[in-house]
Amino acid sequence: MITKEELETRKKIVKVGKIISIASILAQAAIILLYMFDIFTSSKKTLLLLCILPWVRYIYGLIFSDITIWDENEKRIGKRKKNVGEAWKQTHMQFYTGWISWIQSIIVFFDMIMIFSIVQPYKGIKTILYLCGIAFAIMMIIGFFRIQGPDKGIQLLYYGIIIVFFVYFTVSSVCYYFSSTAVHEECTFVSKSVSHSTKGGYHYYVTVKLQDGTTYESLVSSDLYDDAEDLDLVACHRMGPFDIEYLRVHEE
Repeated sequence: MITKEELETRKKIVKVGKIISIASILAQAAIILLYMFDIFTSSKKTLLLLCILPWVRYIYGLIFSDITIWDENEKRIGKRKKNVGEAWKQTHMQFYTGWISWIQSIIVFFDMIMIFSIVQPYKGIKTILYLCGIAFAIMMIIGFFRIQGPDKGIQLLYYGIIIVFFVYFTVSSVCYYFSSTAVHEECTFVSKSVSHSTKGGYHYYVTVKLQDGTTYESLVSSDLYDDAEDLDLVACHRMGPFDIEYLRVHEE
Protein backbone atom coordinates (compact mmCIF):
# COMPACT_ATOMS: atom_id res chain seq x y z
CA MET A 1 0.00 0.00 0.00
CA ILE A 2 1.50 3.30 -1.09
CA THR A 3 1.21 6.47 0.97
CA LYS A 4 -0.61 9.63 -0.10
CA GLU A 5 2.73 11.38 -0.65
CA GLU A 6 3.95 8.55 -2.90
CA LEU A 7 0.68 8.67 -4.83
CA GLU A 8 1.05 12.39 -5.48
CA THR A 9 4.67 11.89 -6.52
CA ARG A 10 3.61 9.22 -9.02
CA LYS A 11 0.96 11.51 -10.47
CA LYS A 12 3.54 14.26 -10.97
CA ILE A 13 5.96 11.83 -12.65
CA VAL A 14 3.20 10.64 -15.01
CA LYS A 15 2.21 14.24 -15.84
CA VAL A 16 5.83 15.11 -16.66
CA GLY A 17 6.03 11.95 -18.77
CA LYS A 18 2.96 13.03 -20.75
CA ILE A 19 4.46 16.47 -21.31
CA ILE A 20 7.72 14.89 -22.52
CA SER A 21 5.80 12.54 -24.83
CA ILE A 22 3.70 15.35 -26.33
CA ALA A 23 6.73 17.61 -26.75
CA SER A 24 8.67 14.79 -28.44
CA ILE A 25 5.81 14.02 -30.84
CA LEU A 26 5.20 17.68 -31.72
CA ALA A 27 8.92 18.28 -32.28
CA GLN A 28 9.18 15.26 -34.59
CA ALA A 29 6.06 16.32 -36.51
CA ALA A 30 7.42 19.87 -36.89
CA ILE A 31 10.77 18.58 -38.19
CA ILE A 32 9.01 16.38 -40.76
CA LEU A 33 6.82 19.26 -41.98
CA LEU A 34 9.81 21.62 -42.21
CA TYR A 35 11.71 18.99 -44.20
CA MET A 36 8.79 18.23 -46.53
CA PHE A 37 8.34 21.94 -47.34
CA ASP A 38 12.11 22.37 -47.95
CA ILE A 39 12.49 24.78 -45.04
CA PHE A 40 14.80 22.37 -43.23
CA THR A 41 16.85 20.84 -46.05
CA SER A 42 19.51 18.74 -44.32
CA SER A 43 18.56 15.06 -44.54
CA LYS A 44 21.41 14.21 -42.17
CA LYS A 45 20.17 16.50 -39.39
CA THR A 46 16.55 15.55 -40.02
CA LEU A 47 17.27 11.85 -39.58
CA LEU A 48 19.46 12.46 -36.53
CA LEU A 49 16.80 14.53 -34.75
CA LEU A 50 14.01 12.09 -35.62
CA CYS A 51 15.97 9.19 -34.14
CA ILE A 52 17.13 11.02 -31.00
CA LEU A 53 13.89 12.67 -29.86
CA PRO A 54 11.93 9.45 -29.07
CA TRP A 55 14.76 8.25 -26.80
CA VAL A 56 13.98 11.04 -24.32
CA ARG A 57 10.60 9.43 -23.71
CA TYR A 58 11.94 5.88 -23.41
CA ILE A 59 14.84 6.82 -21.13
CA TYR A 60 12.38 8.66 -18.88
CA GLY A 61 10.30 5.48 -18.76
CA LEU A 62 13.33 3.42 -17.77
CA ILE A 63 14.27 5.87 -15.02
CA PHE A 64 10.81 5.49 -13.49
CA SER A 65 10.43 1.85 -14.47
CA ASP A 66 8.41 0.93 -11.38
CA ILE A 67 5.39 2.81 -12.75
CA THR A 68 6.04 2.35 -16.49
CA ILE A 69 3.89 -0.14 -18.39
CA TRP A 70 5.36 -1.29 -21.71
CA ASP A 71 2.63 -3.74 -22.70
CA GLU A 72 -0.49 -1.69 -23.19
CA ASN A 73 -3.06 -4.42 -23.75
CA GLU A 74 -5.67 -2.93 -21.40
CA LYS A 75 -7.96 -5.94 -21.68
CA ARG A 76 -5.20 -8.15 -20.32
CA ILE A 77 -4.31 -5.53 -17.72
CA GLY A 78 -7.96 -5.52 -16.67
CA LYS A 79 -7.87 -9.27 -16.15
CA ARG A 80 -4.90 -9.17 -13.83
CA LYS A 81 -5.77 -5.92 -12.05
CA LYS A 82 -9.09 -5.05 -10.52
CA ASN A 83 -10.54 -1.57 -10.77
CA VAL A 84 -8.27 -0.42 -13.59
CA GLY A 85 -9.52 3.07 -14.29
CA GLU A 86 -8.54 6.73 -14.33
CA ALA A 87 -6.92 6.51 -10.88
CA TRP A 88 -4.64 3.72 -12.10
CA LYS A 89 -3.83 5.55 -15.34
CA GLN A 90 -2.91 8.69 -13.41
CA THR A 91 -0.17 6.78 -11.61
CA HIS A 92 1.21 4.70 -14.50
CA MET A 93 2.99 5.67 -17.73
CA GLN A 94 1.73 3.84 -20.81
CA PHE A 95 3.38 3.42 -24.19
CA TYR A 96 0.94 1.63 -26.47
CA THR A 97 -2.32 3.52 -26.00
CA GLY A 98 -3.75 6.89 -26.97
CA TRP A 99 -3.20 9.26 -29.86
CA ILE A 100 0.49 9.65 -29.02
CA SER A 101 1.07 6.00 -29.86
CA TRP A 102 -0.70 6.35 -33.21
CA ILE A 103 1.19 9.49 -34.22
CA GLN A 104 4.50 7.93 -33.19
CA SER A 105 3.68 4.94 -35.40
CA ILE A 106 3.07 7.26 -38.37
CA ILE A 107 6.36 9.04 -37.68
CA VAL A 108 8.17 5.68 -37.50
CA PHE A 109 6.71 4.84 -40.93
CA PHE A 110 8.09 8.16 -42.26
CA ASP A 111 11.46 7.36 -40.65
CA MET A 112 11.53 4.01 -42.45
CA ILE A 113 10.87 5.66 -45.82
CA MET A 114 13.66 8.18 -45.24
CA ILE A 115 16.12 5.55 -44.03
CA PHE A 116 15.56 3.19 -46.97
CA SER A 117 15.47 5.92 -49.64
CA ILE A 118 18.35 8.12 -48.44
CA VAL A 119 20.59 5.94 -46.29
CA GLN A 120 21.59 3.22 -48.76
CA PRO A 121 24.67 1.32 -47.56
CA TYR A 122 26.82 0.08 -50.44
CA LYS A 123 29.51 -1.47 -48.24
CA GLY A 124 29.52 -2.19 -44.52
CA ILE A 125 26.01 -3.56 -44.10
CA LYS A 126 27.34 -6.25 -41.76
CA THR A 127 29.05 -3.58 -39.68
CA ILE A 128 25.76 -1.73 -39.27
CA LEU A 129 24.03 -4.94 -38.20
CA TYR A 130 26.83 -5.70 -35.70
CA LEU A 131 26.48 -2.21 -34.20
CA CYS A 132 22.70 -2.66 -34.01
CA GLY A 133 23.18 -6.00 -32.27
CA ILE A 134 25.55 -4.52 -29.70
CA ALA A 135 23.29 -1.52 -29.01
CA PHE A 136 20.20 -3.74 -28.78
CA ALA A 137 21.95 -6.10 -26.34
CA ILE A 138 22.99 -3.17 -24.13
CA MET A 139 19.46 -1.76 -24.08
CA MET A 140 17.96 -5.18 -23.31
CA ILE A 141 20.39 -5.68 -20.41
CA ILE A 142 19.39 -2.26 -19.06
CA GLY A 143 15.73 -3.18 -19.50
CA PHE A 144 16.23 -6.53 -17.78
CA PHE A 145 17.54 -4.85 -14.64
CA ARG A 146 15.16 -1.87 -14.71
CA ILE A 147 11.83 -3.49 -15.60
CA GLN A 148 10.26 -5.25 -12.64
CA GLY A 149 6.92 -6.74 -11.67
CA PRO A 150 4.97 -10.00 -12.04
CA ASP A 151 4.71 -9.58 -15.83
CA LYS A 152 8.39 -8.83 -16.39
CA GLY A 153 8.65 -11.30 -19.28
CA ILE A 154 5.86 -9.80 -21.39
CA GLN A 155 6.99 -6.30 -20.41
CA LEU A 156 10.49 -7.07 -21.71
CA LEU A 157 9.01 -8.47 -24.93
CA TYR A 158 7.09 -5.28 -25.70
CA TYR A 159 10.04 -3.16 -24.60
CA GLY A 160 12.27 -5.14 -26.96
CA ILE A 161 9.86 -4.58 -29.88
CA ILE A 162 10.09 -0.83 -29.32
CA ILE A 163 13.85 -0.83 -28.86
CA VAL A 164 14.72 -2.98 -31.89
CA PHE A 165 13.15 -0.40 -34.24
CA PHE A 166 14.70 2.64 -32.62
CA VAL A 167 18.12 1.01 -32.27
CA TYR A 168 18.16 0.35 -36.03
CA PHE A 169 17.00 3.90 -36.82
CA THR A 170 19.54 5.40 -34.41
CA VAL A 171 22.54 3.39 -35.59
CA SER A 172 21.69 4.00 -39.26
CA SER A 173 21.07 7.73 -38.73
CA VAL A 174 24.13 8.35 -36.54
CA CYS A 175 26.49 6.53 -38.91
CA TYR A 176 25.02 8.43 -41.85
CA TYR A 177 25.26 11.75 -39.99
CA PHE A 178 29.01 11.25 -39.50
CA SER A 179 29.59 10.30 -43.13
CA SER A 180 31.67 12.49 -45.41
CA THR A 181 30.53 15.14 -47.86
CA ALA A 182 28.94 13.59 -50.93
CA VAL A 183 31.15 12.88 -53.93
CA HIS A 184 29.28 12.57 -57.22
CA GLU A 185 30.32 10.66 -60.31
CA GLU A 186 28.60 10.16 -63.61
CA CYS A 187 26.92 6.84 -64.18
CA THR A 188 25.10 5.20 -67.06
CA PHE A 189 21.54 3.97 -67.02
CA VAL A 190 21.25 0.21 -67.51
CA SER A 191 17.74 -0.82 -66.50
CA LYS A 192 14.92 -0.23 -64.06
CA SER A 193 12.46 -2.39 -62.15
CA VAL A 194 9.60 -2.12 -59.72
CA SER A 195 8.51 -4.41 -56.91
CA HIS A 196 5.23 -4.56 -55.03
CA SER A 197 5.11 -5.41 -51.35
CA THR A 198 2.45 -7.82 -50.10
CA LYS A 199 1.68 -5.23 -47.41
CA GLY A 200 1.09 -2.57 -50.04
CA GLY A 201 3.27 0.01 -51.72
CA TYR A 202 5.65 -0.02 -54.65
CA HIS A 203 9.43 0.14 -54.59
CA TYR A 204 11.24 1.60 -57.60
CA TYR A 205 14.79 0.66 -58.58
CA VAL A 206 17.24 1.91 -61.18
CA THR A 207 20.35 -0.07 -62.15
CA VAL A 208 23.34 1.96 -63.35
CA LYS A 209 26.88 1.28 -64.52
CA LEU A 210 29.49 2.97 -62.33
CA GLN A 211 32.85 4.40 -63.40
CA ASP A 212 34.71 1.26 -62.31
CA GLY A 213 32.55 -0.88 -64.62
CA THR A 214 30.40 -2.46 -61.90
CA THR A 215 26.62 -2.18 -61.82
CA TYR A 216 24.56 -0.95 -58.89
CA GLU A 217 20.83 -1.08 -58.19
CA SER A 218 19.52 1.90 -56.24
CA LEU A 219 16.14 2.59 -54.68
CA VAL A 220 14.73 5.77 -56.26
CA SER A 221 11.61 7.90 -56.27
CA SER A 222 8.74 7.16 -58.63
CA ASP A 223 9.41 10.43 -60.52
CA LEU A 224 13.04 9.53 -61.17
CA TYR A 225 12.02 5.98 -62.10
CA ASP A 226 9.59 7.23 -64.77
CA ASP A 227 12.21 9.35 -66.59
CA ALA A 228 15.41 7.49 -65.68
CA GLU A 229 16.35 6.71 -69.32
CA ASP A 230 16.31 10.40 -70.27
CA LEU A 231 17.97 11.88 -67.20
CA ASP A 232 21.62 12.65 -66.46
CA LEU A 233 22.19 10.38 -63.48
CA VAL A 234 24.95 10.56 -60.88
CA ALA A 235 26.10 8.15 -58.21
CA CYS A 236 26.31 9.86 -54.82
CA HIS A 237 29.10 8.41 -52.63
CA ARG A 238 29.58 9.04 -48.93
CA MET A 239 32.15 7.42 -46.64
CA GLY A 240 30.92 6.78 -43.13
CA PRO A 241 32.58 5.60 -39.92
CA PHE A 242 33.90 2.04 -39.67
CA ASP A 243 34.50 2.00 -43.47
CA ILE A 244 30.78 2.09 -44.21
CA GLU A 245 30.13 3.38 -47.72
CA TYR A 246 26.84 4.88 -48.85
CA LEU A 247 25.78 5.01 -52.47
CA ARG A 248 22.55 6.14 -54.08
CA VAL A 249 21.54 7.35 -57.51
CA HIS A 250 19.81 10.63 -58.25
CA GLU A 251 19.46 13.22 -60.97
CA GLU A 252 22.47 15.42 -61.66
